[in-house]
Amino acid sequence: MNAAAQRAIGPAVRLLCQVRLVVLAFALVLATLDGTGWLGVFLVVLAAPFSFVPALNWESRGRVYA
Repeated sequence: MNAAAQRAIGPAVRLLCQVRLVVLAFALVLATLDGTGWLGVFLVVLAAPFSFVPALNWESRGRVYA
């Protein structure tokens, strides 16, 4: 991926990652309130870095992720 394409899709990637983080936070609240136990909490915690890391450093490491 060239630098121009990386800069062009950067805001969209960041927005999608932030939306996923909101959905994961909502799922974490539902998992704790619904009583699904530690499995639901574990899955949310396991999935969170895959949204958090690209949202923070897409511009510096976008080529690695793409």
